Amino acid sequence: MSGPTLSRRLLALGLSAVLSLLLLEVASRAVMERRLHRPRIYATSPVSSFTLLPGVEERHTSWEFDVTYRIVPEGYRAPAAPRRASGGPARLLVLGDSFAFGMGVEDGETVSSRLGVELDGRLGRPTTTINGGFLAGKSPDDAFAFLVSEPAAELAPDAVLLLLFPGNDLLDVEEHVWESLDDRGLPRRVRSPTDFANRLGGRGPVPWHRSRPWLDGFGTLQLVMRARFATAGLDRWLKEKRAREAELLADPAPLPARFAASLEGVVAACAERGWPLAFGVVDHRSRLAGEAMPFLDRFLPATVAWLRERSPAVVALDRSAGFSADDYWPEDGHWRPAGHARAARALAPVAEELLLGTDPEDP
Repeated sequence: MSGPTLSRRLLALGLSAVLSLLLLEVASRAVMERRLHRPRIYATSPVSSFTLLPGVEERHTSWEFDVTYRIVPEGYRAPAAPRRASGGPARLLVLGDSFAFGMGVEDGETVSSRLGVELDGRLGRPTTTINGGFLAGKSPDDAFAFLVSEPAAELAPDAVLLLLFPGNDLLDVEEHVWESLDDRGLPRRVRSPTDFANRLGGRGPVPWHRSRPWLDGFGTLQLVMRARFATAGLDRWLKEKRAREAELLADPAPLPARFAASLEGVVAACAERGWPLAFGVVDHRSRLAGEAMPFLDRFLPATVAWLRERSPAVVALDRSAGFSADDYWPEDGHWRPAGHARAARALAPVAEELLLGTDPEDP
């Protein structure tokens, strides 16, 4: 076969492949109610495995919701909290992962925002709740590294609420690299070996296609295929996660050592700062729907029991608090607005006790 003939055939093959992908993308969009878009809100952090990009506003669309996330200049999700002042409102900092952040709901629908309304009524005085979900990464070792850092002191909370989701937190802690260890062996710097922030679209070099809006839009097919692979059990990351779960299940300890040490560190850090601390432990939609989930079936109640041995301020956000599968987005798996409202009502009595002992006159 001559050179020009081969070149023409390869060119035709390449053009056919591109045209086929474009047609599949068009078809994917035709059967979708809306374009899928992953928000670019994450940034690398000098303290935790990642943090949020300050001052951005990003839309997040999926099969189930179309919402906007606003990150204030201080680096946490809106609404912005007023600066700490003598005689000002009591301040509650809510830390945690995507449940605390409010993935899939608007700024005013998150558990932090709802909890602020609940506390205003219960305490009879204004309160400020700061949505620190994703501000300090997404797991308890991240939370510890943040709580002993200067940025946490600058937020000047009166109390701290940490939301945990054992389904991810145990695995994240095992994956993380701990650096700059203190005398207790706990990290003042947590690093993610998977570069979580940039992998999900954070600060750093912007991929070529994302710098061109007309190309950035061609992601629906990719997201549809990834979701279908996950459903079929073909997703490589999901397989690796299941293998890590099996390793932890084989360990007879009540909780994995690094996870327990991280929680101990969070308790100690808040005690040293003089910040009363409470925990909320989030259940999984599938468990509430009656499905067997060996990993969570073991470690969710174990986490609640371990925490209650050390603190009375622990709330299980499960069936005992009135949760059902209807409080979650069926595909996405995070709380719907109704789930956030239910969580706020369940957490309000414990948060009220935390803030009752605070002095709003003390700056």
